[in-house]
Amino acid sequence: MEYCTLSHCWGGSPMFKLPKANFVGFLSDIPIDALSKTFQDAVYAAIQLGFCFIWIDSLCIIQDVRDDWLQQASFMSSVYANSSLNLAATAAADGRGGLFFKRNPASSKANYIPASTSIANRYVIVNRRLWDQSIEEGPLAKRAWVVQERFLAPRTLHFASNQLFWECGRVSCCEMFPSMGLKDLYLPAFPGSRLKDRVGKVRRWTQWRSIVEHYSRASLTKEEDKLFAMAGLALNYHSSTGSTYLAGLWQEGIEKQLLWSSIHGLKSRSRQQPESSGNTRPSEYRAPSWSWASINGPISNGRWMGEEFDNVSIRVLAANIKLLREDQPFGGIQSASLTIECGQLKRTLIEHGEIWLPAKPKPIFLSHTADIMPVKLTEPIFLLLVDPQSTHFDIEHQKKVRLEGLMIIPTHTRGTYERFGHFRIPCTSGETQEVLSLESYFRLPGIEDSEAYEKTIQPQGDAEFRYVINLI
Repeated sequence: MEYCTLSHCWGGSPMFKLPKANFVGFLSDIPIDALSKTFQDAVYAAIQLGFCFIWIDSLCIIQDVRDDWLQQASFMSSVYANSSLNLAATAAADGRGGLFFKRNPASSKANYIPASTSIANRYVIVNRRLWDQSIEEGPLAKRAWVVQERFLAPRTLHFASNQLFWECGRVSCCEMFPSMGLKDLYLPAFPGSRLKDRVGKVRRWTQWRSIVEHYSRASLTKEEDKLFAMAGLALNYHSSTGSTYLAGLWQEGIEKQLLWSSIHGLKSRSRQQPESSGNTRPSEYRAPSWSWASINGPISNGRWMGEEFDNVSIRVLAANIKLLREDQPFGGIQSASLTIECGQLKRTLIEHGEIWLPAKPKPIFLSHTADIMPVKLTEPIFLLLVDPQSTHFDIEHQKKVRLEGLMIIPTHTRGTYERFGHFRIPCTSGETQEVLSLESYFRLPGIEDSEAYEKTIQPQGDAEFRYVINLI
């Protein structure tokens, strides 16, 4: 049975939807006049395209029964993945917008200019931001649920304000360039290729990382849906990799996945921004502090050279995840913790609202980003080194090495910590231009108190002491 689906913005206007009281009535008749303009346009478009069935979330899932919603939400990935086409109300901010707009026909015509060269007799004038302006910066792209709807659907037809656009796992086109993919002109911001079309551990992780960054910039009507709205993508990734899902991260290579940073968190002084733009925590528990899903707002997963997962100084020994529903391993969670083997935690100094390492002859400035704003820096804040030689390029394309890890704060339970933020230590330390090597980092004052750790691991031979902590 072929059917199409609809991606749309709920917006702030009243919407006709399915309550439990109307379920039986909806089985026999749904009054077309009661539907929003977007829904009416979608039904019309589906009929014109030859479809007898269309799936619309607010009309096909009971909206006022949470248990039913949770159950049906777990099937949404297969609903979009098994559809023939996804209709996207890309330019409509709510149900009043619709799919069809008055437009200037010339806006979808390509402009050519004659040329007399050895390689061409004419050139086309191209707006290189055509896709971004029409799709990625439109109201629909800002809705978090739509990220997985676009990604999982085999193909999506975008009803933009000036022309039609369409995308699938291979091409992105529009009325202006119907036979030439827009990816031939530039690379769109949305990671459009489907996970099952990609191969290799590094490429799969790179794509997941890009999807999470894109998703974190989108908004949710209900903040508790953060993990639910990604469940379909997580299932898709799991099916292609076999890796275990851990509250938005993956067991394979999880150590480096912990190095995400908050884009709008409180940054070190040289990069600070107004508090009004800061990320926040949800009002109720949604994810552990080590997961990007624990904050509201955009995050960055960083960029590493080589993408090697094994170049880390910690080891995750165990993950304890308590799900909201055992039959939904990719949905919400009640609690989660990681048991981590690590080196000695390092102390920090807090002076004038900045974090420093107590090195000699001068303290070393710590480039850091706290996860949320506003936040008051108070002791104690400890450093957990994760990546002992994170490689990047500077603005002069020179290869640089830096240390990278997490800022953590103790809880009331022995050896248990919460993530506070992310830090980097560059290869040079400010004014002194002293190289901070891995060896010199380990010589910095550390936490020797056994009460700071759940367990101490006795070294063999000349090896360093290792410790075990819990991160919640």
